[in-house]
Parts: sequence; structure tokens; C-alpha cells
Amino acid sequence: MAIYIVERFLPGMTQEQVEKIQQSEKNLTQAAESAGGQIRHIRTIYVPGEVHYMSMFEAADPESLRAANEEAELPFTRIIEAAEL
Repeated sequence: MAIYIVERFLPGMTQEQVEKIQQSEKNLTQAAESAGGQIRHIRTIYVPGEVHYMSMFEAADPESLRAANEEAELPFTRIIEAAEL
């Protein structure tokens, strides 16, 4: 399992919409787990002034994480591999 950052650029999002995305991320990991997938949400950082939302996940590969985000209809800019130091 590797660590990935899912970047989301969310211009014009209200706090309520950001909270819905956060809940959708939780649902995404639960759905992946139920389907036998291995995706674990680690943490999320939201920078309101920059409308930047970054979530750290542990997953088997970036393709499965991308597919899970697309299935959950969560917008994302990119998925990049990262290392937790």
C-alpha cells in the first residue's frame, strides 16, 4: 500500500459543500472496503483562501483511488504519490 494525495481545486465552494465532499470521502472509503478494495483515508487539509482541498489516502495503486473518486463523483485535479515523514 502506498500513500497518495488527492488534490481538489474548489473555487466557489461553500462550507456546506466542502463538508459534503468530506462526507463523500468517508463514504468512498467505506464503499471500497465493502467491495474488498483497500483504500484508507488518512487526513484532509482544506485551505479556504486558496480553495485548495488535499486528502491523503492509503491505497494499493493510484488507479483504484482514481476509480473510487470517479465512482463517488468527487471532483479532483490530480492524484500524486506521496510519502509521510
